[in-house]
Amino acid sequence: MVLKFGELSGAGDPAGAGGVQLLQNRPNPFSKMTTIGFVLPVQTNAQLRVYDLNGRLIQTVENNYPAGYNEEKLHLEGASGLLFYELITPFSVLTKRMMAAK
Repeated sequence: MVLKFGELSGAGDPAGAGGVQLLQNRPNPFSKMTTIGFVLPVQTNAQLRVYDLNGRLIQTVENNYPAGYNEEKLHLEGASGLLFYELITPFSVLTKRMMAAK
């Protein structure tokens, strides 16, 4: 067995989901506003959705994004506690958690 540093192992896809990467929001925890970054392998339509702990949809942003790094600034003033956000693309659906503090 050989250890290779600087490389990700997987099913031949370094980003793990068709080249799509969903990054951790910043700041986390946040109050009122947060920024969510993501990387797309090609220009495509994508949706960013935010849910509360009960699965209630809080916010949706849909756009045609260019290839590479993109980010959305979300204003979530009424949200609190544990939230989930997901990035939906033709290649995959990726989900992460974030914390909203009042």
